[in-house]
Formats: sequence, structure tokens, C-alpha cells
Amino acid sequence: MASTTPGYAIEGTAFSTVTVNLNFATACHRDSGDLAEGAGVITCFTSGEFAGGTLVFPKWNLGFNLSNGDVLLCNVHELHGNLPLVGVKGEYQRLSCVFYYREKLQDCVE
Repeated sequence: MASTTPGYAIEGTAFSTVTVNLNFATACHRDSGDLAEGAGVITCFTSGEFAGGTLVFPKWNLGFNLSNGDVLLCNVHELHGNLPLVGVKGEYQRLSCVFYYREKLQDCVE
């Protein structure tokens, strides 16, 4: 799909969008607005001492503790969220990056 909208895709990738979260735990949710048949690709960069931040998928009773260099491909249309981060503010960082392709971008191409 990204190849049909080169002006909207991140060059050299299948993505149009990156959501970046710094020290942020999301409530349980289902992603919307991204390509229904697409997958979410998540990576994480961390520093300092903290606990939590586990990405959980309640339907499967699964959790993923993403760390530096980890990449997770997942169905972000399933219910998911992050456990709270626990640590001394200012002494840690958890930066997550979620890559995806926005639905209906092909409607923007003339």
C-alpha cells in the first residue's frame, strides 16, 4: 500500500507514520485509523532503572518487556496496553516507537 502513496510514506519503508511515546504507559485500547490488514511494528529504547512498561495483550494473557534492540510485530487492532512505569522520575527513559501505515492515504493522492 505504501508504494501507492510515495508522497505519504516514509521513504524506503512500508510505513506512513511513527508514534513516539516517552515514559508513557497507554491504557488498554485498540488502534484505529491505521491500515486494517497491516501490523504494528514496535521498538523500544531504554536507559536507567525502572520497572513496568510491559506491553500486554489480555486476550492471550501475554506480555512483552521490550528492551533496546527488540522489535515486535503485532496485531494492534487487538486490545493492548502498557503496565505503569515505576521508577524515580528523571532517572530513567523508556522511548517506544510504533510504526504503521495510515488507512485511506491513497484517497489523498490525485
